[in-house]
Amino acid sequence: MPDVYTVVSLFSGAGILDWPFFKDERFNIQYAIDYDAGACETYRENIGDHIVCGDVHRAFTPDGFPQDKAVAGSPDVIIGGPSCKPFSNANRHTRLEDHPDSDLLMQYMRIVEKLNPKVFAIENVPEVLTACDGSYYAAVQEKAESFGYELVPSIVQDWKVGGYTTRKRAVIVGSRIGKPSLSSIGLVHGIHTAGDALGKVDPTWTNYGDISTASEMTRKRMSFVPQGGNYTSIPEEYHTESKNRHSCTYRRLAWNEPAPTITNWRKPPLIHPLEDRTLTVAEAKALQGLPKDFRVCGTLGQKQQQIGNCVPVAIGRYIKSCLLRMLEGGLKTSTTATRATTGARLPCRAPSPATFSKSSATSSTFPPSTTPSPKTRP
Repeated sequence: MPDVYTVVSLFSGAGILDWPFFKDERFNIQYAIDYDAGACETYRENIGDHIVCGDVHRAFTPDGFPQDKAVAGSPDVIIGGPSCKPFSNANRHTRLEDHPDSDLLMQYMRIVEKLNPKVFAIENVPEVLTACDGSYYAAVQEKAESFGYELVPSIVQDWKVGGYTTRKRAVIVGSRIGKPSLSSIGLVHGIHTAGDALGKVDPTWTNYGDISTASEMTRKRMSFVPQGGNYTSIPEEYHTESKNRHSCTYRRLAWNEPAPTITNWRKPPLIHPLEDRTLTVAEAKALQGLPKDFRVCGTLGQKQQQIGNCVPVAIGRYIKSCLLRMLEGGLKTSTTATRATTGARLPCRAPSPATFSKSSATSSTFPPSTTPSPKTRP
């Protein structure tokens, strides 16, 4: 019998990071926690009742939750993705240190110190490594080293590890059982495209009918946008009054290319490659790598937000594989992922910054598209 490794999940959301661990018999998730009631409902529906719907600040404190007692001794693994809002490029109006979620990384590290796992992994937006001149990552590093852990950070891109999108995530791995390393990033099965994911979706998928209906004017604007295009293809007379536009605004997916990062696709809106409409929840699930029977719960808005918030399944699977290799003793020193090094002391709360060099693993380029003409399915 193989070893079964115990897992504690923090900031669990709808359970998409947990999903690869749940589906692997070598792992047993003992405990999960998230504050969002809709996400917790989805988690219970697909993974289990071991999730606490509550504030992580209270978890594993003297005034903690009854379910905290389910974690007996030290778990083998802690995983989690603290809120990325303080570090995200979308957070342009609140100073990072003033954001209400800016202490959640330290809450994660508090629980690491309390539970003392063998290994842990944090996933977040890439900016978590460089925000405030790298001082937030430096604070995590300082805490981890004071607990006896070695750290390695990297940037991982979804389509490069078998996913369907260009989404990039920072992954920070810590270990107290040997020097951590991250697996070489390579395409084992070639490039997966938006069309590969969307082509699987049919009426047998859960959440198939969950879609926001666009207005006639919105559909008219969509009709001007070719595959891979955005709002810049819409004639001036059809533009909205808003000046707050981004490249994802009225972005139409390209069938033969990886999809852009999936956020809450209703808002930009993100357009189906072949039809003048936005995506169903089932289609967004497929692009994130979820299977047909994974049921997202809550209101339509909550379902869209849960899938938009999640880390793609392929990145979760990559994290699981890296941690499993460490736990099984297959530690190696090589990695093609981006590394961090400490530097001179800088202000902004933490002892030292992290600087990053770019590598091919962080490139978002992929082979030239053979995308068909707009609205023509291959």
